[in-house]
Amino acid sequence: MKKEILKSEKVEEKKRGRKKIELPEDKIQELASFGLTDKDIAHYMEVDEGTLRNNFRLFLTKGRIDLKKKLRVKQIEMAMKGNVLMLIWLGKNYLGQSDNPNFEDVEEKIKKLEFIVERTLIGFDGKEITLTEARSEAK
Repeated sequence: MKKEILKSEKVEEKKRGRKKIELPEDKIQELASFGLTDKDIAHYMEVDEGTLRNNFRLFLTKGRIDLKKKLRVKQIEMAMKGNVLMLIWLGKNYLGQSDNPNFEDVEEKIKKLEFIVERTLIGFDGKEITLTEARSEAK
């Protein structure tokens, strides 16, 4: 009888699998919001990079979204204070502006424009006749 009890006690004491690692989610999110890479955060938290990505993807993503939000707000503030470089950068990235505009597109639009032609004719009797017509220059 005693041997059976000892065997069952040993089975209960032994746990299987790896020890579960508990990491502070708010700290992971904060580190991601500072712009640290997954590799940097994993090294700091002393875990495998894959473990970090697989178990804390949401907090990594939230942190990086926080960083982007802070940067955008700061960029807009700087532009509104008159920072010319920031105005140019935002114009290019948000408004699609370019240093090298595509003049071919502009020329095509001009060709398709309608315009009004007004002609003044003088008859044999000396009277003026004004002719007005709308034209479309589509080539």
